[in-house]
Amino acid sequence: RFDCHTFWRLVAVRLVHLRLSRRIRAQLPGLIVSFIHTDVAARRILSVTLFGALPDVYQMSGVSEHIRAVHVSVRLGIATRGGVFPYAGDWRAVLFAAGGHESPLVGL
Repeated sequence: RFDCHTFWRLVAVRLVHLRLSRRIRAQLPGLIVSFIHTDVAARRILSVTLFGALPDVYQMSGVSEHIRAVHVSVRLGIATRGGVFPYAGDWRAVLFAAGGHESPLVGL
């Protein structure tokens, strides 16, 4: 989550994200999909990334382009927040306590 506060900071973060996405994605074999949602009215960007396994998340720390991009947010005074949500089980097991289902991420 990027709380940009101004339109021009929002544009700057969006452009940096667009420019670096392909390069970063190419260096992350555990990455399944990544997408971004821009809320212009709130001056907020949500970036959602799905990895195949929890240890794959740590690959981000080895991507120099991502590390440099983090410094852009700091220099622009953009507040960032993030969270990690691991797989909790099949939706039937989580919502209705009906177990016995394999993760939908197996084989991706």
